[in-house]
Amino acid sequence: MKIKLNENGNLASAIVLSIIAVLSGLVLTVLVMGDATHAEASFIKMQETHFLRTGIDRGQNFMANGDNVMDLSTADLGVRLYEIESGNSVITYGARTKISTGLPEQENQLIIAKRGVKALVKAFKRRKRYVVFSSQDYNYTSRFKKYGERNIRKQTFAGFMYFTDTDISVNDDQVRFWGRDEIWGRVHSNTDIILSTISQPLFHDFVSSSGEIVMQNGQPANLEDTSIFEDGAEEHVPYIEYNPVAISIRENGRHIEGQDILYVRVDGPNHVMCRGLINDLPAETLDVYNSYPPYGPVGDSLMSNVVVLQDTIWNAPTTNSLSDGAAFVHSELWIKGSFGGKQTWGSEDDLFLVGDVTLANTPVGDPPDGYNEDQDDYTGQVNRTDFVGLVSEKRIFIKYAYFNPEDETLSWENCGDETDMDSGIYIYAALAALGHGDGWEDGYFSYEYHYPHPSTPHAEDWQNTDEDFMYPDLHLCKYPPDNNSNRWPWPANGGGGYVYPATWQGMALRSAGAPDYPWYNPVFPSDVMFYERGQIHLFGSVSQTRRGFVHRSGDDVDNGFWNLDDPAHPMLGPTTESTGYGKQYHFDNRFNSIPPPYYPEVNLTSGGGSNLNGVIIFKKPPANDVF
Repeated sequence: MKIKLNENGNLASAIVLSIIAVLSGLVLTVLVMGDATHAEASFIKMQETHFLRTGIDRGQNFMANGDNVMDLSTADLGVRLYEIESGNSVITYGARTKISTGLPEQENQLIIAKRGVKALVKAFKRRKRYVVFSSQDYNYTSRFKKYGERNIRKQTFAGFMYFTDTDISVNDDQVRFWGRDEIWGRVHSNTDIILSTISQPLFHDFVSSSGEIVMQNGQPANLEDTSIFEDGAEEHVPYIEYNPVAISIRENGRHIEGQDILYVRVDGPNHVMCRGLINDLPAETLDVYNSYPPYGPVGDSLMSNVVVLQDTIWNAPTTNSLSDGAAFVHSELWIKGSFGGKQTWGSEDDLFLVGDVTLANTPVGDPPDGYNEDQDDYTGQVNRTDFVGLVSEKRIFIKYAYFNPEDETLSWENCGDETDMDSGIYIYAALAALGHGDGWEDGYFSYEYHYPHPSTPHAEDWQNTDEDFMYPDLHLCKYPPDNNSNRWPWPANGGGGYVYPATWQGMALRSAGAPDYPWYNPVFPSDVMFYERGQIHLFGSVSQTRRGFVHRSGDDVDNGFWNLDDPAHPMLGPTTESTGYGKQYHFDNRFNSIPPPYYPEVNLTSGGGSNLNGVIIFKKPPANDVF
């Protein structure tokens, strides 16, 4: 068989194959070039992301190194250039970083203007000596850009429900959490946290300790037990510095001189102030008698007491205002009122709550953060305007009683009825007691006058004689005692021990034992005693160097003499009644996002700063590179 070849067909086939080969080569070339271009674009975008993060970190470091930009709308850190060579090509990256205080977000029904860092990165496929980020430079930039923002806010002590630098009490014993402690909000201690072995507390939010969390019997606590730690717990976390100086308030607040005491009553953004000066009066010689009104007529003189009395002279009230700011008082501070706007008050001395601290736009008793107890959510009314911080560089006390300098009346505002759960004091504030001293001189939150005793009030117009007999106890007893073996009162007609003049026997006023020691009672002399004083209704947070007492169970103390330098057991006498307040504590979740102005900030000894950082949010580059 012979096969005849068609030469024309073979040539056509060859041409077709050649064309296919050429086209395949072109397609492969295009694919390779496309892959190369895609790889280059991916490389550029990856590098831009890297330099964008570098630019964000640059701004964050600028903020962390003490540069105060809180009052700036923007701070431009300029442009940095980076060059990367790859083969014969050079790519220049320009990264511009800005800091802004106006990156609003909605959080828990609140519109929050947080501080933030913004960065824009552009890439140029050539060397560039400078890059201008403006509309004038827009036509010369490459098409490769990346833009991002990171919100940053300060972490302050207002974000803790309980913070203690040490859980050793002012009496130098370990404080325990127990079954009556149910706490909403974050808890942290720089020392060990001890839990009762008899009845366990309930922590609804995260608990941390720079030491360990252990049971009262020394056994480790079960940190996985959600019946105790609903949101978990952690030990050996970095130590959080607790600075005894209110640095931010001192640097940014309005400074107020207060003589010895500054009384402040707040009404919205406005307040009334009275300055008080404590004067030592000339020493008085008071004769001691074996009988004295109201227990009997003036009897025979036995000896004399030399007494130095004090008197507080108040200046006339003045008015001022504070809204969205802070004030720092250079004296003891007495404060109360209904607060409007964002206010922080600081004191270089002790701070006394002389009445309720409430918010102008929250009904008393309602939570300000929108917490709905019935539904266990935050669907209630949120106060978006009023935030209060109260900071002492020493201690914070709930005042027992005082003479109001505005009208000179005796006030018992904070002394309620233990059977009335709504009585006591309402505190809508973040409290911080910063003092570093020794035990009772450290910063703590407590109440004034732990161990009340009755004293004999002035016998004014005694038996309708138009005569006033002042300070009867000082006319009946030796004061001060000659030495520690003599108790108060040292009976004028007895000597040694608890022997009172016969005229005292059977008097109801004396049934509780020894009278009060001058001037331990803030309103001495007074026969009115408040022991259990109601509830502390706190909507906020408490930070303190040591855990202060808000309730005392009573003590059987008979140490023979009064020692006012020992607040733990200052008095002599029989068993005292329990005193103080119950606790109704609610964390104000708004403080997680918006702390009071210039509130003390958190810093870690491990080098961590006070910034709480959000994630970088990548966004469409702004038009004309203007941001």
